[in-house]
Amino acid sequence: MPGKVSRVGALGRTCKVHAWRSQGLCGVCGRWKIGTEQRTRFNFWRKVKMSDACWIWMGAMDENARGEFLYCGKVWRAHRLSWTWFYGEIPSGLVLDHLCKNGRCVNPNHLEPVTHRENKKRDRKPYCGKGHKMSGQNVYWWRPKKGTLRRKCRECSRLRKGRTPK
Repeated sequence: MPGKVSRVGALGRTCKVHAWRSQGLCGVCGRWKIGTEQRTRFNFWRKVKMSDACWIWMGAMDENARGEFLYCGKVWRAHRLSWTWFYGEIPSGLVLDHLCKNGRCVNPNHLEPVTHRENKKRDRKPYCGKGHKMSGQNVYWWRPKKGTLRRKCRECSRLRKGRTPK
């Protein structure tokens, strides 16, 4: 019979059972519980709504509507964790682009590692909110104070200012 051992948990001193449980360790021998990884993956996939196309994340979300999941003591983006489990580590210097353009999708077949620049380039919309084409002479670049460079529609700007076309 093992002696009583008190452990310090994440929230201060806790009883032996809760301290071990929070770490996924056996309360008797201190080794990792058998099946902890499988249980974690099971908990991940039960938060996913599967369909023929996108696998939609239904769990916790961040402020940008991207899925989040706690894994190995770290909060992961759900799509990045899904990719890592299927294909291994994401190549250094690359980000994952959602080919389906659904930010909640965790289907690794809908994700592609690309550079940040390429990802931003693919996110560009072909039309502005009013339906004007966002290419060629109809686009200008504008940087607000303390902001990032943005594409703006010339036609919308012209209409806002009440100008006639050239």
